[in-house]
Amino acid sequence: MSATDWIHRTRRNGTGYHPAGERVLHRDRDTGGGEVLVTDRAIHHRPADAAAWHRLGWEEIHRFRWTPERGLLTLTGLASALALRLPPGSRLPGIVQERTVATVLTASRVALPCGARARISARRRPDSGEIIWVAVFGPGVDPDDRTVQSQLGSIIHGLRTQAGI
Repeated sequence: MSATDWIHRTRRNGTGYHPAGERVLHRDRDTGGGEVLVTDRAIHHRPADAAAWHRLGWEEIHRFRWTPERGLLTLTGLASALALRLPPGSRLPGIVQERTVATVLTASRVALPCGARARISARRRPDSGEIIWVAVFGPGVDPDDRTVQSQLGSIIHGLRTQAGI
């Protein structure tokens, strides 16, 4: 069954998953038969052998990688990751790139005075418009260390001023 047939069957039967308050933009299936739902706020995935859906908000994704020769779309979030094997011709990689990039207001790689390295970005949440600052640290950095937090706060203040946020 093609993705289009699945979408029409789902709509016809009324069995489609639709997260409250989110606008559905695209429905698809991975090569294992799992369902993929793209909304204005997140990507949702339910493997073929699972009952529960996994949600990853656009502002949570700090890295995405599309490997077309393997049909593999990998999304790395702050607290979770998602790897999807997609059929040839899937529109999903382009949609994910567009939706994720649209949340980024500014991004910068920085070296903190304590020697730690981080990627800091300001992201706008699609649901509320709230701006959140996200810091992804290099290996071996303790984000709970008070020195790291203090230096990070100063750098974010500078970036906020520089970007006019």
